[in-house]
Amino acid sequence: MSGKPDAPSQVVRAVHGRKIVRADPPYEIGLSEHLKQEYSRDALVELYNRFGSGNGELDFLIRRVIWRALVRRLGNGVTIGVASASNTWRLLKEA
Repeated sequence: MSGKPDAPSQVVRAVHGRKIVRADPPYEIGLSEHLKQEYSRDALVELYNRFGSGNGELDFLIRRVIWRALVRRLGNGVTIGVASASNTWRLLKEA
């Protein structure tokens, strides 16, 4: 904001906040719960690294499943993109 009363302004419509979010499938939530019970945190991070750099549908699904198993709460429709292993490790340690 420039503080000038005559400064031009622009209205930018929301994009992401208007998107309709579908609920994640029950099998995905069930798989997250199963992994949370069966694997340690370090084992989940190691498993994540197997799928961390893939671009396929399964890679995106497994990354979201593992994130859901590692964090307290993860909303529906979250996309976990490709990330470097070192950056991912730092993020997962903070989660």
